[in-house]
Amino acid sequence: MNRFPSATPISPPHRKLIAEEAAVVLAVCRAFGIHVLPEAVESLGNAGGFSGARLWRVSAEGLWCLRAWPVEGPTRAELIVIHDLMLQAAAVLPFVPRLRSVPGGGQTCIFLNGRLWEMTTWQPGQADFHADPTPSKLIAAVEALARLHRVWTPHRPDYGICPAVLRRMGKLEAWQALPRERMESALGQSDADLRPWAEQALDAVRRWFVPAWEALTAWSKIAVPLQPCLCDVWHDHILFQGETVTGIVDYGSVRLDNPATDLARLLGSMLFEAARPAEGVSSSQSRAEGVSPPCPRLRFGFQRAEGVSPPCPPVTRQLTLPARLQNEPARLAADIARPERQPARPDENARRHPSLTWSQALDAYDGIRPLSEPERKLAEVLDWTGVVVALTNWLRWLVLGERRFENPTEAAKRMRSLTQRAACRSFPTENYRFEN
Repeated sequence: MNRFPSATPISPPHRKLIAEEAAVVLAVCRAFGIHVLPEAVESLGNAGGFSGARLWRVSAEGLWCLRAWPVEGPTRAELIVIHDLMLQAAAVLPFVPRLRSVPGGGQTCIFLNGRLWEMTTWQPGQADFHADPTPSKLIAAVEALARLHRVWTPHRPDYGICPAVLRRMGKLEAWQALPRERMESALGQSDADLRPWAEQALDAVRRWFVPAWEALTAWSKIAVPLQPCLCDVWHDHILFQGETVTGIVDYGSVRLDNPATDLARLLGSMLFEAARPAEGVSSSQSRAEGVSPPCPRLRFGFQRAEGVSPPCPPVTRQLTLPARLQNEPARLAADIARPERQPARPDENARRHPSLTWSQALDAYDGIRPLSEPERKLAEVLDWTGVVVALTNWLRWLVLGERRFENPTEAAKRMRSLTQRAACRSFPTENYRFEN
């Protein structure tokens, strides 16, 4: 989910309220104790996201962000849990949006016109790391994430299989179940500007499907500590003023997971996008002729390479895990609970070039919230397998038309960016470095 509970993109699509939405929006504002005229409310649409949420900026008693959650979810019970976690964090962290309560009732969400609504403070700043990438800003981002995780860390965490691993395996299973003829037919009928990038995305999935499955399967047998995590924290959800983080926004995907999930999502989006594009690819290109197909190919991504065993039976994607796994690996649990901190050892390239590596970013996080060696390795696996899984999602959404987007051009750019990354010769063992 790509939602902005209290922020907009650098160039938000502001507009005045239209008649059919004004009555509902003003009624919701009154429910939250804010009485305004339509002129004090700006509609942001989906604010550049793809979740189906709708947002408005309200100018009254300060600045507020009004959000209508998608009909598909979260449910009221889920939203109450999310709000409890936000309230806990906002009490000690200034970059967490503060929820506004309904006067007299203490409720932080209401149901009206078929949707759940919430109102949060409008966090200052811009999601401008890509426009101005510096090591100090990256360090600030990972340290802010570590502080949030530390607030949410239980005294005695439960252990279980990383839910992000199970979710990725489920997505790959769904991809494998697709009739190949359906994708091939849809690809031939797709938009001429989209087709070259979709073909490259499909090539990347063909190449990396089996390695991704095998990497995830290995982690589906290892227990890790579980706690509340954001699960969709990326570049556009981190707001800066100068080099200070002033907002971490969008808590709609919060669920039980391992912090490596958030680190993978955040660092992958910030470090790769800030790096130079793939060799032979200009960031301004609108077509994919400059990307060399990442062969050797599988026919569609469903065939298995020689000597590679078929995937294990379908895994459960139930996110409510038992408090303790039976026969929990004691050695791994002890390693995770008592990580050994080591000083950063930048390599020769890092000393020659003023840059920051993935490892050094993890060291910065570890300075706030201890990060075990298994969690470091898990973050890398979740990052690169996340690219493969994301490509299958975008192929289904854009080529098969399984989702409709308010801004199809921006959606296509997301797939193009992932395709460029998968085409890098260093993928998936990138050093995640960017130049000052």
